[in-house]
Amino acid sequence: MPASAVQTATIAALAEKRRQLEECDAEIARLREQIKVAKARKALQQRLDGASKTPYSNMGFPSPILDRIFEHYVANNSMGIRRLYTICKGWKSHIDNSERLWTIVYIQVPSKAEDIEACKLYCTSCVEKSGQLSLDITVDYTNTSLPFSRVLYDHLLTPLQKLSDDAEYRRNLDFWLLRRCKSGGKEFYDTYQIYFFQPIATLAGKQGAHMNRWKTFTIVGKQTAEGLFVMDALEQYLRYPAPLLEKVEILNHGKYVTKWDKYNCIFPKLPLVRHLSLDYVHIPLDAIEFDESRMEMLSLSWLNNEEALARILCCRNLKFLSFAMAHEWSEEKIKDTIKLNENRYSFPYLVELRVGGSVPPIFWSEVELPVVRDLTFSDQYPTSSFFKASGTFTLPKVTAVTFVGPPARAPTTVKDALRAVLLACPALQALRALSKYSEEIITRLKELKDEGIQVSSLSTLSLKDRRLDVDYLQTIDLVL
Repeated sequence: MPASAVQTATIAALAEKRRQLEECDAEIARLREQIKVAKARKALQQRLDGASKTPYSNMGFPSPILDRIFEHYVANNSMGIRRLYTICKGWKSHIDNSERLWTIVYIQVPSKAEDIEACKLYCTSCVEKSGQLSLDITVDYTNTSLPFSRVLYDHLLTPLQKLSDDAEYRRNLDFWLLRRCKSGGKEFYDTYQIYFFQPIATLAGKQGAHMNRWKTFTIVGKQTAEGLFVMDALEQYLRYPAPLLEKVEILNHGKYVTKWDKYNCIFPKLPLVRHLSLDYVHIPLDAIEFDESRMEMLSLSWLNNEEALARILCCRNLKFLSFAMAHEWSEEKIKDTIKLNENRYSFPYLVELRVGGSVPPIFWSEVELPVVRDLTFSDQYPTSSFFKASGTFTLPKVTAVTFVGPPARAPTTVKDALRAVLLACPALQALRALSKYSEEIITRLKELKDEGIQVSSLSTLSLKDRRLDVDYLQTIDLVL
């Protein structure tokens, strides 16, 4: 073979080798890029697996912060732990290892009978998984204010509808069942009521076995004529001592008042209670053993006996007090009660006072309120006695006065009520009232100024519409 031919073949072979080498380099680069992508994907997958499986890698939050987030959610969402459980394995594991989260019990009891069992099971889990820690309990029975006939109807309708898809059958069923539930359902009422109170019974335990772990207890309901929620039914579950309870709220938003007597009452012993709130519920205070010196917040919707008033006056460390007096109380009756133990009573730490009903003038003159800053008249009655006692007392620290309803009731006028407030509260800066009374209040304030009443410190009038459940958002700057 000629030398030129050999040279040509060699050059061609070298070119082929170079081409193959370049292809290998390109393949290597491609593979390196794939390896890089694979490593990044593996790292992401490991992070994802860690977030779903490892309880300490939840969204990158340390466990204490995650606990605070969960506690806030559970405290504001009915049976909230059940929802958190379903998010991921990491959250589920974290919740299972946190006894504290199970101590926050918040339940909105449903109106449907078929949903009660889930509430009962949730309460059982809270009692068991919280160990021996104290429990903070809130139970809302507002949804059960439906007439019992409607609850019974809803419970029976669905299974009976499943028997047939025939339209005529369903129309006849609806008519017949509703009529039967309205006329013949009363014999089932007691059984259904016991069933709907199972969450409370579970939290209390047999003969109140779990109540020695209760730290706070709030129950909200709407007592109606035909609803399943009746305060009286609570007595069989809550008649046992609760030695650790610091806060008790029983809030009835219905129009039917519950009255317990001293022989048939709930919570007979509350040695550590600091906060007691009874809304449209009458419990004789002398039927409950509690330490007056520990009480810091007391809210009673209606006082109808001397013992209750005497008990309140012994709670010298109160910071908040709200009460209303029954209309049958007389000046002499109050005077005798106030002077049971001593001539003068004082609340040296009380900063907020809400009063309603027929509060006699002697209350204002005999009870010292040196540091009260916020005074609220919860209805139209107490301003009359406030006006009658004018000049015999002073509230030197009051900066805000609120009229929840009409500022006065005849024969006392709005001008009389405002005069008494201005004379008794020299540091007054703000008034709060309903919008419908704004013009009259401003007019009367100007008249009082012209008469020489000092109003220079009063600067704002805050208003709200009674039909709207909002705070006093509208503010008028007073130029008097």
